[in-house]
Amino acid sequence: MFDVPTWNEKRRVKKCYDLTSNIYNIRYSEEQKNKYKRALLNVNFNQKSIVLDIGCGSGLLFSYLTSKVDTIIGIDLSIGLLHKAKENNKETNIHLILADADNLPLQTNKVNIVFAFTMLQNMPSPLMTLKEIILAAKTDGQIIVTGLKKVFSLEKFKELLEKSGLKIVAIENGSDLKCYVAITKSLVNSKGFIK
Repeated sequence: MFDVPTWNEKRRVKKCYDLTSNIYNIRYSEEQKNKYKRALLNVNFNQKSIVLDIGCGSGLLFSYLTSKVDTIIGIDLSIGLLHKAKENNKETNIHLILADADNLPLQTNKVNIVFAFTMLQNMPSPLMTLKEIILAAKTDGQIIVTGLKKVFSLEKFKELLEKSGLKIVAIENGSDLKCYVAITKSLVNSKGFIK
């Protein structure tokens, strides 16, 4: 259960994204595309894969994935952004859910690939969020997460990932990126024990 300041912060972020959902693609599409391209160089897709995009926003990532995977689940706290995602993506293998990243409404150990782009800086407890993300991923699944450079130093970002139970496979850190893009695997199995 969250305390009042935590929920107030989440409501503030939700309201901000709801209000700006109409200009989200104009404002962020180029920046997001750079992150996607870097991340996708390091991701192994399978036609049977189930992909989770936490903080999916307007669904910009979906077009890169629909032909490569079986199912895409997009989760966001902003109803405005989810409406945009639905407008922008008509494919039948995309499923959108209004939910909080700290309380994912998914079964444990079911998702092959998890993307969490540009969301950790909006979370009251990034460590708690990462632990929730790990629960959704299969034991051998890939988790791709970004850390905004103006919020996290590279050392703090790596420390956060490792503390959560993630093994860093690769980190993209180009000058064209405002975020570190980390490709990771979980060190935690479905029973919560480190492998």
